[in-house]
Amino acid sequence: MNAQHAPTTLSADQQRVQIPMANNIPTELRDEHRWVVARLEDRDGKPTKVPYRSGDPRRRADTTDPSTWSDFDTAWRLVESGRFPMLGLVLGNGFVGVD
Repeated sequence: MNAQHAPTTLSADQQRVQIPMANNIPTELRDEHRWVVARLEDRDGKPTKVPYRSGDPRRRADTTDPSTWSDFDTAWRLVESGRFPMLGLVLGNGFVGVD
């Protein structure tokens, strides 16, 4: 990716999303080691959700590489602290969702 098309992070106002209450997330999902954090980044003029590693939030997560995912508590702490605006569960292996 060249510098001209490098993604930029959107402002906090642009990223404002409703953060769920942890106790509203089913225990069966919280027990899974499939969690990431995310933020919106501008790619070609469009906001895109970009996943980051909860265990190393300076690095992007790979939705096809379980070694870049974490437990719920690690990801939740980053969202709750305000460091990331979004919490994500990596889908697959029987997990599906609608966005």
